[in-house]
Amino acid sequence: MLASHLPPSGSYGETRSKAGSCSPAALLWECSGGGKGRASPSPNSGRSAWPAKAPGTSSPRTSPCRARALAPARAAVSVMDQSEEVWLSLKPREPLSSQCCGSGCKPCIYDIYQEDLKKWEEAKAKEDISLLSRKKQQSSNSDLTPEIFMAFIISSVTQLTEDTYQYTFKLPGNSSLGLSLGQHIVLRGVVNGLEVQRAYTPITPVNAEGFFEVLIKYGELLMLASGTGIAPMLPIIQYITENEDDETFVTLIGCFRTFENIYMKALLQEQSQFWNIRTFYVLSQEQSLKNLPWSFRETAHLGRINENLIKSMVNTCRRKPFVLVCGSVTFNEDMEKCLKAIGFEKESYFIF
Repeated sequence: MLASHLPPSGSYGETRSKAGSCSPAALLWECSGGGKGRASPSPNSGRSAWPAKAPGTSSPRTSPCRARALAPARAAVSVMDQSEEVWLSLKPREPLSSQCCGSGCKPCIYDIYQEDLKKWEEAKAKEDISLLSRKKQQSSNSDLTPEIFMAFIISSVTQLTEDTYQYTFKLPGNSSLGLSLGQHIVLRGVVNGLEVQRAYTPITPVNAEGFFEVLIKYGELLMLASGTGIAPMLPIIQYITENEDDETFVTLIGCFRTFENIYMKALLQEQSQFWNIRTFYVLSQEQSLKNLPWSFRETAHLGRINENLIKSMVNTCRRKPFVLVCGSVTFNEDMEKCLKAIGFEKESYFIF
């Protein structure tokens, strides 16, 4: 799931656990540059802007990444500045229902939200913003607790199959993770600007010392559609977002004459709120992006789709995607030429 957005080898993460027969640990990440659930995007995030420059990333992504214990977003304000506006900016955001993985995690994303909300309410009642930034002392061993986040180093990332990676986390000394049989960990991170979490069971024995490992699997699709050619793409996207076990990343590029000609706008916008779905639009006859609603401006491009645009989108994918193409006969022929020009073999794309 988060294979391309978890920190690279040598990065740090933090984790905590919950007591009980089904108590998991929660491994929390915040990755810079980086995201089945729909999440509450922070201001200026939550929707991918059209790439101005192809970053040329590889899989798994090795962009700079840092980790921290989750807490309400905090502004750099003094204790004296305690206006209502400041307090509202510090209030934790309630997760959307689709942000929860539905696996019965303990703590669930809603449990974490309630804990953060309680801390915020207590700090607000005492009019002391500094209470939000106080950190608890970390335990000296690797036993996970519900109150404390612990930092671990990713010592290696190994690709096992085309879509599966093995992440190895280093534990201090010869300590063990401290999980019981049947327990699992919850990976939580920021992907495509959206905060998501998923449960994983470590593949290492419960008594393994000095490290623990998890397997993360994901796929990648690039959809190129023109006009009504978007029709076969929508059921595929909906199947992915409705299946909690399907963690395929999808990038859809829809080509239309104008904004008014875009089919199924509401559904496309709804699907793009999921952490693993990106939607972009190429408008061949639109005169200005200023004519578009604000929510569409960052994901629209004026002109016609071409080899350079496709290449730039491929370079933003976490791994080389499988490409689906659907449109007029001319559109399909042009897209096939572009794909071949940038190195796609016949078995790497399908034309409806």
